[in-house]
Amino acid sequence: MIEERQLHRKLGDIMTTSKELSKTLTTGSLRLRWNQVKELLKNSFPRHYEQLRCEPDEDGCVPIAGISGNFLSFWLRAQDIEGANVSGDFETTPPTHLENLKNRSLEAILEASKVNIWKLCKIERQTLAQYWARLLRDESTDNLLALNEDFSKLTVQLNELQDDYRARVIEEVDIIGLTTTGLAQCAALLKRINFKVLICEEAGEVLEV
Repeated sequence: MIEERQLHRKLGDIMTTSKELSKTLTTGSLRLRWNQVKELLKNSFPRHYEQLRCEPDEDGCVPIAGISGNFLSFWLRAQDIEGANVSGDFETTPPTHLENLKNRSLEAILEASKVNIWKLCKIERQTLAQYWARLLRDESTDNLLALNEDFSKLTVQLNELQDDYRARVIEEVDIIGLTTTGLAQCAALLKRINFKVLICEEAGEVLEV
């Protein structure tokens, strides 16, 4: 029974992880959550990770913008840029961000963000977030395929274990009654049992025989 519980637990863990990966696959770049993107940033974009995470200071205080432990949402919405807007209006965007409104390529944005991710304008932040989201979708797809394979293997193990339990119980009886569907489903199990009498009928008629 311990082994069966372990298999059920592993299957449950896979289902939970799969649900989270599915959420990542359907999440738009502007709605990315920190728990979705933080591992990607930590492993592949450490400079981005360090600039977006928020740790308490020596007094245990954190800025309101990073109260959840990160600045991702605040950064994505460009709330640190006074008068920021998606169109890149030169009259309302601060001079320090004018240099970023030149339709730079993704490669240029990635290079600039290594120095200071906060220097990107709102449009460029969205471009970078879209890139993260694309990488996450690719990674999540690969992980889902791997989890699906693991789930299939664990399901086979669980079925084999449950067949062992059924075999022990059925070996104690002299007569086995089952439907034609049950016969097809339990063919492998029945081959392992030395039963005396087997009654197979259509559903609902077994007890009438």
